[in-house]
Amino acid sequence: MRKLVEKWMVYPVLALGCLLGTVACGDDDEPATEPAAKVEFKLNAESVTLLAEGGNSSVTYTLENAGANSSVRATSDREWVRNLKTGTANKITFDVAANTETEAREAKVTVTYSDDVNEDVKTSFVVKQAAGDPDFVITLGETGSSWIQLGMVPKDANMRYMLGALPVEDMDGYISDEAFFDNEMSGYQELADMAEMTLDQVLDILFMKGSVSNGTITLLEPETEYYVYCYGIASDNELATPVIKQKVTTPAAGRVSNTITIDVTEETVRSVTADITATTPDSYVLVYAATKDISGLTDDQLTKELLNKNYTLEAGNNKDALFNNLSPNTEYTILAMGRAGGVATTGVVKATCKTKEAQQSDITYSLPDKKYFDALEVQKQHPELFAGMTVTAEDVIIAANIKADGASSIYTAMFTQASIDAEEARLGRKLTDEEYLNLALNQGDDGNLIMAIVSYDLPLVLVGVAMDADGNPGTVYKENITVTKSSVSPAAEFDAYLTAKRMSGFALSSVADSSSMKSLLQKKHTDGSGLKSFAAKPVRSRLKK
Repeated sequence: MRKLVEKWMVYPVLALGCLLGTVACGDDDEPATEPAAKVEFKLNAESVTLLAEGGNSSVTYTLENAGANSSVRATSDREWVRNLKTGTANKITFDVAANTETEAREAKVTVTYSDDVNEDVKTSFVVKQAAGDPDFVITLGETGSSWIQLGMVPKDANMRYMLGALPVEDMDGYISDEAFFDNEMSGYQELADMAEMTLDQVLDILFMKGSVSNGTITLLEPETEYYVYCYGIASDNELATPVIKQKVTTPAAGRVSNTITIDVTEETVRSVTADITATTPDSYVLVYAATKDISGLTDDQLTKELLNKNYTLEAGNNKDALFNNLSPNTEYTILAMGRAGGVATTGVVKATCKTKEAQQSDITYSLPDKKYFDALEVQKQHPELFAGMTVTAEDVIIAANIKADGASSIYTAMFTQASIDAEEARLGRKLTDEEYLNLALNQGDDGNLIMAIVSYDLPLVLVGVAMDADGNPGTVYKENITVTKSSVSPAAEFDAYLTAKRMSGFALSSVADSSSMKSLLQKKHTDGSGLKSFAAKPVRSRLKK
C-alpha cells in the first residue's frame, strides 16, 4: 500500500513544479527510457558425479538478456577440480583429478556472470566424486525444455539396467527404492499385457546394457525438476542395485530450431506411410485429418488446436510412421508442430497425400474349425485365464481360427441379432454389405483368432472381413450364431486354440447393442473427421542412443 500512495503523491508535485517554473517540463525533456530486460542466468544442473578415476566433465547454463561485454567466470573451492573454462558457448568445462582417498568427496564451483549493465549474478554447482566404484555414473549434458542429454557408465557392463527420468515430486513420493521398483515392474507388466508380449520381451526392449555416451531422454515437461535415475536388475528380474538419482531442471519452453520434415513414402487404399525426421530432440505433435475437414483453418487456428494436450507428443525421427484406417480415394493432410508444455516451439508443417481407389479383393474369410466350449468347464482346466473375471453357467466360449490366405489384416465383430433388427427397422431396409464392412472395421478385433465369451441361446451375427496388403477388402463374411448347450465340444479340445493364442487370457469381442449401432454404421473408422493423433507403437524405449 505504501508504494501505491507514494506513486499518486508524486504527480501533483511535478505538476506544481511546471506551473511555478521550478521544474523543466517543456518539449525539450528527454523521453523516459524503458529499463533493460533483466538478465537471466541459470545452470542446467545442480551437481555432477564422477568416478574415483576422475576425468573431464561439464555443466551447461542458460543465459538470456545478456548485457554489453558479458562474461562468465568459474572458481572451485577444492584444488582437485581444475582447468575451469567458460569459453565454449553456454558450457563450463573442467577436469577432476583422481580420488585416492577412501571416502567420497565434494567440491563447490561458484559461477559468476558479469556485464556492464547488470549486477553480477552468482550461482554454483557441486562436483561429487566417488571413493569406490559405484554401480552407475551419470553425466548430465545439455538440457532442453523437453529433453536431457546424458552419458552413463555402469560398473558391470553385462548388467541390464533402466535409465530414465521422473519428476522429483513423483520420485520423492516413494518410501523406498523397492517401492519405486515394484511400481515400475507393475507398469512394465501392463505394457506387456497390452502389447501381447511377455514381461521378459518388454524388459529386453526397455532395459539396456553397456555404456551410454550420448543418450537423450525425451518427452519431458518444461520448467520441471527431474531425477535422472538408473537401477540394475538381476536375471530373475529383481532389483540388483540401489536407485542412483541425479537432479536436473528443464528450462522454460520457447521457439527452437527444430526442422521437422514429413516425407510420404507409400499410399494404399486405407493407409499412408511416411518418414518423419526432426533435427533436434524437441517434442512435437503429429496428427492427420482428411484435407476437406481442415481446409478452412488458418495456421494460427491450427496452432491453437495443436496446443490441445489431448494430442500425444513424439520426439526424434519416426521412420515408416503408419497412418491407418483411412478412407479410400481421399486426400489427407499430415501435420506436425513443435510443442513443449503449452508453448508452440515451431510452426505448423504439412504434407498432403491421397489414398488409392478401393477395389474388390479376392481374399476370402472363413471359419473352418469354429467350436463352442462351456466356460465353466474351461475355467476348471485353466483358472489362470479367468483372473478377475466372473463366469456363470450361462457363459459359453466361441473359438475359431480364421482362414484368410494372403490377408494383410483381418477384422471380426459380433452383434446381437436384436441390434441388427432394430437398425434395419430404423432404416426401413436391410443393411448393405458396405454397412456390414463398416461394422467390422469400426467394432472388430484385428487378428486371426476368435476367442469370445457370450451367452447361451443368444442370437448373434458374426461379421468378418479380410484385407489385402493394399487395404482392399474381400467379400464380407456374415454368419448367424446361436449357441445351445447341446452344441458344445469337450473342454479338452479347447487347448488346441489356446496354443495358437499369442498371450494368456481372453481377448473378448464386443457384442454391440442397438444404442451404438447407428454410430458404427457411419464410417467412423474409415472417415477422417477432424484431427487425430498419430498412433505410436505401444512399447518403445524412453532412451534413444
